[in-house]
Amino acid sequence: MSGIAIVGNGEHGKDVVAEYLQVRLGLTFESSSMFCAKRFIFDAIKGPLGYSTVEECFEDRRNHRALWASLIKAYNHDDPAKLSREILSEYDMYVGNRSKVELSAAKEEGLVKIVVWVDASRRLPLEPADSFDIGVEMADIVIDNNGTEEQLFERLYNIVSLFNHKNGIGDARTDRLCSK
Repeated sequence: MSGIAIVGNGEHGKDVVAEYLQVRLGLTFESSSMFCAKRFIFDAIKGPLGYSTVEECFEDRRNHRALWASLIKAYNHDDPAKLSREILSEYDMYVGNRSKVELSAAKEEGLVKIVVWVDASRRLPLEPADSFDIGVEMADIVIDNNGTEEQLFERLYNIVSLFNHKNGIGDARTDRLCSK
């Protein structure tokens, strides 16, 4: 399965969820921030912010979220699905999409088939709209990450168990839904 977008506010656990899906389902991903840093952000800001490596730029991204969002928006200006297309041509999951316009364009183009929202809003702050404007209503699956890491992994185990259902052996009640 490819074409998964994992979204949510900063530091809410998107990469942890992606890593779990990578190990359990064999899905591939690279943090979209690292992808963007290597592709265009490092070159755009290394001088003004004094970075000497892509890794240094990536590690400091949290201190410049609005700047990163504006650079990604400019990169996608003429084609809102551009970054989604690039990431999903190399990986199964786009982890960290931050724009409703870009996510909508990727869904319309058929690049994104499932949107997973990771929510830790009861224990962590939300992001300002200048760096993240996707709403939970765009999600197909919402993963509650407000508890312990053990609880998160239990929820993920249950979700993965659904995907790992024996090939070709379905439940008669859901077969008609799965054939669409």
